[in-house]
Amino acid sequence: MNLDGSITISDVWLWIKWLYFYPGDGLVYFLFHKAPSIASFFEMTPSSYGGVFSGMVSFIFFGIFSVIATSRLVDFWGNHDSDDMVSLFIFGAVVFIAVTLFITIT
Repeated sequence: MNLDGSITISDVWLWIKWLYFYPGDGLVYFLFHKAPSIASFFEMTPSSYGGVFSGMVSFIFFGIFSVIATSRLVDFWGNHDSDDMVSLFIFGAVVFIAVTLFITIT
């Protein structure tokens, strides 16, 4: 991933960042190749890959994914009172935001 020709432990972190930005980068790729007028309107360049727009799209994608996954886990575990569901959702949201901030800052 860092183009040095070998796989090292530092590449693992780059794989994680690549996976995080993948949904946003996919949208950027789509706009470049299928809707270039929209890409030029938003002033997208090749540096948009892994950029702010890609990060926002990925944040929204994984936010929706975490809400769906949390609701499915609650359904799988059976009926619980509302306090358990709220606690699980808050825990999931906090972990999601912490991971997102850690990935985008570093």
